Amino acid sequence: MIERVYQYIRREGMLAPGDRVAVAVSGGADSVALLEALLRLRERLGLQLCVAHFNHCLRGAESEQDAAFVCRLAAD
Repeated sequence: MIERVYQYIRREGMLAPGDRVAVAVSGGADSVALLEALLRLRERLGLQLCVAHFNHCLRGAESEQDAAFVCRLAAD
């Protein structure tokens, strides 16, 4: 799967070596998978990654848990 993501990025010219990329991570499965894929490809693509999360506070404690989860991911 990672190879397919790599080939798509290259074919579409989405990113170039030296790019600084903010990865928007909500804490859901899709954005965490995107972060994981880009982490695995960052050296190969020559990227600098930054994790971005915005807590809209729409779901009370669940929103807080998502924010804490994303903070842990970014720290790791």
